Amino acid sequence: MKNTGLYDTSHRVLHQMSDIIEKRGVVMVDFTSSMMHNEEEYISPYSVVALCHSGYARSEYDMKPVEFHAHDISVMRPGHVVKNTATSADYSAQLIVTSAACLNTMRQQYLSHHLATQKYFDLQPCQHLNAEQYRQVCDAFRLMRTACSMEGKYREEMISSTFHTLMVLLSAWRQEMNDNQEDMEHQLLPQFNNAIIEHFHESREVGFYARLFHLSPKYFSKRIKQETGASAGEWIDRYIVLQAKSLLTRRRDLSIQQIADRLGFSEQSSLSRFFKTKVGLSPSDFREDLHISAMS
Repeated sequence: MKNTGLYDTSHRVLHQMSDIIEKRGVVMVDFTSSMMHNEEEYISPYSVVALCHSGYARSEYDMKPVEFHAHDISVMRPGHVVKNTATSADYSAQLIVTSAACLNTMRQQYLSHHLATQKYFDLQPCQHLNAEQYRQVCDAFRLMRTACSMEGKYREEMISSTFHTLMVLLSAWRQEMNDNQEDMEHQLLPQFNNAIIEHFHESREVGFYARLFHLSPKYFSKRIKQETGASAGEWIDRYIVLQAKSLLTRRRDLSIQQIADRLGFSEQSSLSRFFKTKVGLSPSDFREDLHISAMS
């Protein structure tokens, strides 16, 4: 089958498409009628812009419940924690899936709109579109569909310009909204999540993150527990475990020592002790179980 960059996920989920996404940079997942249902959270390695055409989906995004309804759009950056739980029988959506490397390239070209839009969606994962906005976004998705199917030197340029157009539209509409944006920006959790994504390989200490926000560790942990029900330390450990699981699952080319290095552990044995305490299996046993499950 010709590699056009357009896919139907009725029989394939994103973690099975990793090689294609990394190779193509951007792929269009066309009219998926289901989501990857997981009892466990996972860390998305990709940027995903999703447009819901009909029905609904329920999920958790960075520990917060989210409902995704018809004519909603969402923008998710790599590194955030997701748990998909349910979809309606009439659920239909399109996805623009972008590798982290490709997203960074586009962000450098169009930094201001990307940062403004992504900050909003970190706070509020879904935005409802009115009829005219939905029509314009559908037009942008059709143009992206064309760009993803292209080959040759103009493919990258067309993808970048189309993505930029979509970000400009979302930024403009966000500024017109009279919602509780100011109240949301005072929430500590979204800022904490972004800090973990940026610094998890440097430190797993609560004090390190508290200092980033000029707060005492005790008060910082209290604020996080008030917003999430889990302490700051629990959330940091949870994120490290999910990162370890993601690397063990997706990057079989990496040794356990290399994964330990990426996660900021000084030695493989330190990662193994931490992982076994949290998961009940060593990293190598976890990876072996995955291999056995895939073969069965």
